[in-house]
Amino acid sequence: MRRLRDGQSWTLFDPRDVPLLLSTYGDEFSEAYELYEQTAISAHDISATELWNVICRAQQESGTPFIMYPDAINKKNNQSHMGMIRTSNLCTEIVQYSSAEHTAVCTLASISLPRFVRPGAPFDFDGLHSVTRLAVLTVNNLVDRNDYPTEATRRSALETRAIGIGAQGLADVFMASNTAFDSASARELNREIFECIYHAAYDTSCDLAQRDGPYPLFIGSPAERGVLQHTMWDNVALSGRYDFDELQQRIKRHGLRNSMLTAQMPTASTAKILGNFDSVEPYTSNVVGHRILSGDFTEFCPWLVLELTRRGLWTEDTRLAILRHRGSIQTIPAIPDDVKAVYLTSWEIDPRVIIDMAADRGPFIDQTQSMSLSVKSPTPDVLLDLQLRAWTQGLKTGIYYLRTHGPAYPLLFGVGPSVSHVARAAPTLSTVEEEEEEEPSAEVVGACSSCEA
Repeated sequence: MRRLRDGQSWTLFDPRDVPLLLSTYGDEFSEAYELYEQTAISAHDISATELWNVICRAQQESGTPFIMYPDAINKKNNQSHMGMIRTSNLCTEIVQYSSAEHTAVCTLASISLPRFVRPGAPFDFDGLHSVTRLAVLTVNNLVDRNDYPTEATRRSALETRAIGIGAQGLADVFMASNTAFDSASARELNREIFECIYHAAYDTSCDLAQRDGPYPLFIGSPAERGVLQHTMWDNVALSGRYDFDELQQRIKRHGLRNSMLTAQMPTASTAKILGNFDSVEPYTSNVVGHRILSGDFTEFCPWLVLELTRRGLWTEDTRLAILRHRGSIQTIPAIPDDVKAVYLTSWEIDPRVIIDMAADRGPFIDQTQSMSLSVKSPTPDVLLDLQLRAWTQGLKTGIYYLRTHGPAYPLLFGVGPSVSHVARAAPTLSTVEEEEEEEPSAEVVGACSSCEA
């Protein structure tokens, strides 16, 4: 990234000629890389900007490749005593040590955050803390009860006991509490929610270690020295709600039952079951079209409907206007500005806000995060600016999917005053295929169903 930022060149090698690059990171990797540039027989120099443009074209067309930062992953690695992490799962939120003898496994669960929003009262952190403890107890039991396909997966699961507790419905929390996604109060609540989950998970895992013993490979781990994930990051803002110093001392005495405890998965399937929006992402539209075997139908953002109904503004004219504006309410005169501020779509939120919020909760996520970005004009310069922002803030995942606007919405031009026209047009806005998920594209992005906790 430094060479890309500075307009320098990258050198491409045959992996067989550069074995040190497969087992190092950080300064050690840089030193080996520069040495190989001087000595490697088969090497090809290319402008970093030229190769970056190729990557960007691929992202513009397909939404991929995903980008991750191995230096950040390994510098902030709960399993650093086991070895270097070289890969992730498909959805870019699971990063664990793997080898020929150990195939990494992670048992996941996500918590429905809107359940802790109380009308007229602060967010229920005590309730979230309690439910997180229950989630850790449950998922920890699953580690012992799972059926593993190979001996390498069974060994890895039982020796590391890695789990991943995450969340879904963060955007719903903001809407239910009338908080704009890009506001300072939303950033604070985001940070405090994940601090709560993190503390509860570690506290529970320490209790389990005191009862059942630490995970078999605990000796030599950073946690044995009292080094927890949040202490591996710089300038971490803690709420003061929890005594992390006391927790670190307890962990040094009793250990942890699980080597990894938190991860932020995409939740694209399970969020639908619970009526939440995916993961920690903002709504992509205030209207979603569902296509199922029995036909097509539309669904408006329930929080928006509730708010407009409360104000006496939920009329047929309003519904049609939202459809004509492709799920956006920002240019509809009948809707007040304070409502518009809360119901921004992902296309109307600066993607830098998404990165900053990911960095805010990063110290409380042991593994990493599935972070997708919606970018209207994804030029190479714009995408580079976003990746430099993610990289400099120490994120482990630079981007999961890049989402771009589709070229046109032809059926919308037929939306007239009748509801029947609306029903036919709506699925072109943001269509959810209920029968079968298709391969993601830049216009319609699905999600991996293998980690849909």
